[in-house]
Amino acid sequence: TLRSDSYRQVEDFLIAAQENKLGWITISEVSWNESEGVVALTYENGVKLLFGNDQFEEKMKNWEAFYTDVISKKGMAAFTSIDLRFEDQIVTRNS
Repeated sequence: TLRSDSYRQVEDFLIAAQENKLGWITISEVSWNESEGVVALTYENGVKLLFGNDQFEEKMKNWEAFYTDVISKKGMAAFTSIDLRFEDQIVTRNS
């Protein structure tokens, strides 16, 4: 429902994504599940992005930095998932 915590998490994420220009143009689909929180797919290659719960502005900044510094060099096809849920680290799964 619109009053549930899961809805609020997705809403907060979408607001943070829309305010981050790179985030808004690189993300295609957004979903929610209890174990991973907010999950998104990238437009390019459908790479799974795990954003978890809360602090979405900071996580969007981390996604932007990772995209700019790593994806621009290795390419999106080098990854199958990128986990942004943890503070001060980004965990990736490579293709």
